[in-house]
Amino acid sequence: MLFLHFCFWAVRIGVHDVRFHRVRRKDVYLAIVTLAPWITLDALAVGVFNLTLYLLLFVFSRGQIGFGDVRLSLLIGLYLGVQESRLSETLLVNFISWCLASGFVLWGRLCKLSSDSVPFAPFMFMSVVAATLIDTAGRI
Repeated sequence: MLFLHFCFWAVRIGVHDVRFHRVRRKDVYLAIVTLAPWITLDALAVGVFNLTLYLLLFVFSRGQIGFGDVRLSLLIGLYLGVQESRLSETLLVNFISWCLASGFVLWGRLCKLSSDSVPFAPFMFMSVVAATLIDTAGRI
């Protein structure tokens, strides 16, 4: 059930971000509310840690990262926390999403498809999938 929840919100939020370069607050809040049955105190701690990280990025980048992505970081952190990820794994997930987004920007510039904004939500969701696969491979 958690997998379906993740897939639904990843597609809904990701597609909207790609089309309009916006992460709707109502989508993020609805996703968090419907995720509530799975949230533990540890998951909440990971979510708040991820939110704090993105708030710092927002402040130090002077608003270059959209605030919708900051809100989304709480949801991503909650997904990681529900999967019992540690804070170090949360940093790995963020590193993966930043690398994927950077590769997208570089590829766009090489192909002369550059844009001022990058839809970051799909990269955040893809990094959760990548981290889950890495964690699953480590347990085998």
